[in-house]
Amino acid sequence: MYIYSAQLQAKPGKGGKAGRALTEIRDTLIRVLGQPVHAWAVVAGAPLGAFALSTRVDSLANLVDLQMRLAADEDYQDQAAKIGKLWAMPAETNLNRIVAFAGETGDPKPMTAVTRATIAPGQVRAAAAAGNDLLELVTAMSGAPGLMTMSVTGSFNDLSWIFAYESAEEADAAVDSVLGNADYMERVDGMAGLFVPGSERFLLAQLP
Repeated sequence: MYIYSAQLQAKPGKGGKAGRALTEIRDTLIRVLGQPVHAWAVVAGAPLGAFALSTRVDSLANLVDLQMRLAADEDYQDQAAKIGKLWAMPAETNLNRIVAFAGETGDPKPMTAVTRATIAPGQVRAAAAAGNDLLELVTAMSGAPGLMTMSVTGSFNDLSWIFAYESAEEADAAVDSVLGNADYMERVDGMAGLFVPGSERFLLAQLP
């Protein structure tokens, strides 16, 4: 199973219109593709006016099939062309394979936190094992279901932890439970050398 996503950056002053347009094109994607598609606004961790679309695919063949459907749908193509002037640049796409999960996973929730780090050379197996341990620990402490993914395209050997929350208040409580835990801090310190410097964390809100 994979997560396919597209990141978009609105032009300055166009964030409001871009967000509304994104929900409309999300609905069109759902109709054309016949599967759930989710629209996101970045709350923190990226420039103002950052948005994303995401969906899950079973395989690379499945992804190509979905893209061919979009290419053949005139309504989608017309809609995408009309809103193109709202964006600062072409969308950046990513494909990440789900390699581990913890808790009861299901459809994405209203709030999502994504932490992304790049595995250091020669440390893939050790980083994946430590990352899975950390995933299970955070879910056990916070109760938040989580996924761990590895990049298939784009930046090579990116590992991401994705945790889902019903609300911002639930996310606050989860962060407090984790950051106040000595075992968590020890696990994080023990991962020194497994990743290159420069990890990132994003907080996303799902658009209605």
